[in-house]
Amino acid sequence: MSQNKLFVENFFATPIFYGAVEDINFQTRLLELVEECESRGWFKQEVSTTTEEYSKKQSIIDNDTTASTVHHQPIEDILHDYTDVKDVIVKYTEAYLDNIETPERDLEVSASWLHRAGKNDTVGWHHHGYTTNRISGVYYIKTTGGFNGGRTLFRTPNPYDSSFTNLGQKTFQPVVGFRPKERNMLMWPSWLQHRTTPNYDGDPRIIMSFNIDIKYHHER
Repeated sequence: MSQNKLFVENFFATPIFYGAVEDINFQTRLLELVEECESRGWFKQEVSTTTEEYSKKQSIIDNDTTASTVHHQPIEDILHDYTDVKDVIVKYTEAYLDNIETPERDLEVSASWLHRAGKNDTVGWHHHGYTTNRISGVYYIKTTGGFNGGRTLFRTPNPYDSSFTNLGQKTFQPVVGFRPKERNMLMWPSWLQHRTTPNYDGDPRIIMSFNIDIKYHHER
């Protein structure tokens, strides 16, 4: 073998947006929405959290136990009447897409819902559709900010992680995570698989999830 240094590098990357939302009214309005959803009884768990129910499942981490409005809110977009909140989401999405130099486009919040995770609640691996023209995201409305509050994890779709497992190098990790931080927003391509680890804190973690559809001008 040649004595020259071998070249090993990642060829592809997935752009992720993570940053604080500085608009104070944005947080206030979402707290109002949380209160409305609670009063209307839209937060409901889809899976029983009893030990007996858990024992019937092959893997606890792949089952949702977090209370959500997604199947109980009257419309797909829970922000339908919160246009000021949607405007802020679009603003940050524009910044995200500008930073990766995507073509001219129009953006629309097509779906939104809330999650409320109590102690030990989790959300399993899932994605928001294999489409190239959609961005998904979360905004952390309420969280302790600690590592025990439930991290958002992303898993590579690349078969590399099963063919050449190497957990010793951070550069090639098949799973990466973000610690929840109040008033921060996280966005990614909708096809990227993600999950939330259990909330081991006593305080609830409340987040807003959303999808944004992209209509590129050159595709009109």
